[in-house]
Amino acid sequence: MTSAGHEKWHPDPEFYDQPGGGSLLDMGPYCLSALVHLLGPVVRATGASSRPCPVRTIGSGPRAGHAFPVEVDTHVTGVLEHAGGALSTLVMSFDIHAARLPRIEAHGTDASLPVPDPNGFDGPVEIHRGDAWETLPVSAGHRGAAWASPIRPRPCRPGARTAPLPNSPHTSWTSCSRSWTRPARAARCR
Repeated sequence: MTSAGHEKWHPDPEFYDQPGGGSLLDMGPYCLSALVHLLGPVVRATGASSRPCPVRTIGSGPRAGHAFPVEVDTHVTGVLEHAGGALSTLVMSFDIHAARLPRIEAHGTDASLPVPDPNGFDGPVEIHRGDAWETLPVSAGHRGAAWASPIRPRPCRPGARTAPLPNSPHTSWTSCSRSWTRPARAARCR
């Protein structure tokens, strides 16, 4: 999830940049829930974060031009290890001017699958199984739900097992991100 931040359009954006806010805690639960649903629970996370812009300026509304301090890191990167052995690379940032990256793209041993922005809960889901991209049919009542199950990590080691899908979104590892420091270090997640 990459964006330029809220101050350009939100007339009162300070709360996004105060403790309890930031890109990971604001938008992360949507992306992380999707990753956990696709790949299983996160068992370990390694990452780093930064605050490239220590002051932001409101760009719209009656307070346009007002500057305020940024109190939290707004650019977070990480590598997540899922219980089944899959790895996810994570970028959550309010410091990107523009991007054309897919929101989530999963690559398995048999296919690649870009999925729609999990914050929008809608959009086409495609899969590439070696020859061409194929649009998957709608499932679970709306287009965005089609990505819920078509790709699973496949174990490559003899005797390895993939993790079952969780019964509910698991985002508690975000609390362990507070232990990330500069330089990056691994954090065991519950």
